Amino acid sequence: MYKIKGKIETKEFLELSEVKISDESSDKKEDKSSSEHKHKLAKKLHRKAFVPKFLLIVAVVLLVGVAGVSIYLDNFEGGEIAIADLTAKTVMVNINSTPQIISTNAETVGDLLHELDLTITKDDYMDKKRDEPLTEGMKIWIRLSVPITIVADGTTYTFESQPITVEDALSQYGIVVGENDVLSQPLLSYIYEETTIEVDRIDVRIETVDEYIEQPETEVEYAYLAAGVRATITEGSPGIDRNTYEVTYSDGEEINRVLLSTERVREPEERVVGVGPADSTGTATMAMATTDDGASFYYKNSFTVEATAYTWTGNTTATGTWPKVGTIAVDPDVIPLGTRVYVSGYGFAVAEDTGGAINNYIIDLYMDTYEECIQWGRRQTTIYILE
Repeated sequence: MYKIKGKIETKEFLELSEVKISDESSDKKEDKSSSEHKHKLAKKLHRKAFVPKFLLIVAVVLLVGVAGVSIYLDNFEGGEIAIADLTAKTVMVNINSTPQIISTNAETVGDLLHELDLTITKDDYMDKKRDEPLTEGMKIWIRLSVPITIVADGTTYTFESQPITVEDALSQYGIVVGENDVLSQPLLSYIYEETTIEVDRIDVRIETVDEYIEQPETEVEYAYLAAGVRATITEGSPGIDRNTYEVTYSDGEEINRVLLSTERVREPEERVVGVGPADSTGTATMAMATTDDGASFYYKNSFTVEATAYTWTGNTTATGTWPKVGTIAVDPDVIPLGTRVYVSGYGFAVAEDTGGAINNYIIDLYMDTYEECIQWGRRQTTIYILE
């Protein structure tokens, strides 16, 4: 029995069996002494047995050849991989605290670096030598330098370093981070790749600011003003609120302002604007003058006085009012309290106060600030008595 093209062929084996059976029967019946008959029978048996043996050998050769070609064509690469896998070593490479498990056939550490396309420079660190042989389970520690940029206090610093903390990077340039400052990276975090560290300086201040409150304005008709004339009778003054703020600055730029408290320092004083009556023509007993800003007014009398200046004392006037711009101190024997006047260079005013040094033809003019008083000084001026 043998295999040809997937079929089991039995023909020749059956013939051979029949021959053997026939041979056994004939041996009993024929004369065993006939050598010629035996010789012919042997040659016949030889010829019939040769054919199946030859075919069997050819079939075996073909099967082996097909199997060999299949292995060569289809499994050659897999065989190489299998061989490589059998000879590979497993090593651990830790690059900037990132471990990698690598299977390699490299012989040395340098060969492995070449496989990984890694270049180690003088700024980098590796705990093994390049020519050190690779062994199974070897651990290789590598720290590669990375570019670091620091932006702080209007200056930019650039350098390269192996992995370090943000705090260590800042300390290289003496940069100190304040309690309120803001960093783009956590102070204790490690830098493993190209990084920019920004330091945002935060400054929190308590600031007090005086803010003015606009004063109201009132119009009043005054007979001593010429018809149709408008003039400022009492300048008045704005009120003052003293506000306290918590102000936050980022690198010198204000980014937030919170009002903490408000204190009213001074109430606003109204501004009085006088309007001359439409039918006012004056009389023979009254003269007309012009203010510094060109408004015409009538007056009863005028004379020259020596004028000084004073500012806030914390006390009320002799008539019980709070002093303001438009309040003057006089000698009541010369100018009665309550008299309305016009002082050249100062404006309309009311005699509301007195003073120990204010005698005869000396007057004292109230001003908002000490600086204004110094600027006025002591001077001769004309006072006009309006009523």
